[in-house]
Amino acid sequence: MTEMNKQSRNMSKIKRVSQLVTQEFTEMSQELELQRGLRQHAEDVAHQLMHKATQEQGSDVDLELRRALEQVSIIGTALRDIQRHYQDQVSEGAMNVGGGVK
Repeated sequence: MTEMNKQSRNMSKIKRVSQLVTQEFTEMSQELELQRGLRQHAEDVAHQLMHKATQEQGSDVDLELRRALEQVSIIGTALRDIQRHYQDQVSEGAMNVGGGVK
């Protein structure tokens, strides 16, 4: 009888250990799935942030280009004003020289 009791106790212990291992495996599997889900979510958020940053950089470039075009326009206007002023001076000088020769 004692041999049977020992075997019975050993079987009970093995069964209990098996249950604990199964429970731990199940918990670890659930934890793994949770971590996978969180990782996927983090990757999605990172992708969205990268996309947003790329768009903002693009809009920054657009803004810089618009500012550069505005500056080119201002410089073009200033150059035309300078050219007109210079032509006016040349015309006045030619009139003065031409008027003195007559």
